[in-house]
Amino acid sequence: GGPPCPPSLESTKTSLKRTSTKEAATGVSDEVLAEFGEFYRKCKGNYHQLSKKFGVKMDLIKKNPAKDHIDFAKKLLAGLYTEDTSPAMQQLMRDRLRLDLQ
Repeated sequence: GGPPCPPSLESTKTSLKRTSTKEAATGVSDEVLAEFGEFYRKCKGNYHQLSKKFGVKMDLIKKNPAKDHIDFAKKLLAGLYTEDTSPAMQQLMRDRLRLDLQ
């Protein structure tokens, strides 16, 4: 005979366990996003304070406003608030911000 028949999706679905995603689309854990977003909450999303603290352009923050502190952290770490969005710049930004938060 041929290969065994795979189980139906319905029977497989009941045996699967629900899991929560550990990392956001940025590849950063929820805890790290919360850390980066904390300053956003403290300054109540003030563009001037955010641009000064993180060394990013205020006009780019205005152009891509965040919905909340987590959204801000995701956009910040994704490089949306810098003109250089290369992977190397994104990593440099993450490393620099982690040092600032320690």
